[in-house]
Amino acid sequence: MKHFLPVAWWLAATVVIALVLVSLGYPFTDALLLGAMFLPGMLAARYFVPQLSFRNPRQGIFDAVYLALGILCIEYLALMLAGRYILGAGVGQMPGLLLNPVFLLLIPGAFVAPEIMLENYLTARCPYDKTISFVSERRKITLDPAEIL
Repeated sequence: MKHFLPVAWWLAATVVIALVLVSLGYPFTDALLLGAMFLPGMLAARYFVPQLSFRNPRQGIFDAVYLALGILCIEYLALMLAGRYILGAGVGQMPGLLLNPVFLLLIPGAFVAPEIMLENYLTARCPYDKTISFVSERRKITLDPAEIL
């Protein structure tokens, strides 16, 4: 069950974003597609945010700014691709909110931070198994992965 929670989290995030876009006047199917276009940026943020290190504060700030710019580029490209080629929206037909960089960084932050906290909570509460168990010749065998190596 714990392994399927991240998938359910990102599906729920897509639906919530789609509901926000429905409030902007999009039909639900178009809003759902645009909500799915936020996933590449959110998953990039999910992967790279835990890797940020501020041991060297200057380098950490530069890395955070570069990450934010990379996420903005991913989001802009995905939304423009979906808006232009899939939905057929012209140059002036995208709402200003979808072009706002603060909104485009707020959405991944609003879903990535709670997901990281939830994963840390679940890992602390139910840690992954440290052993591998299987049945061989009707006997249960439990091995430490270090023994296999």
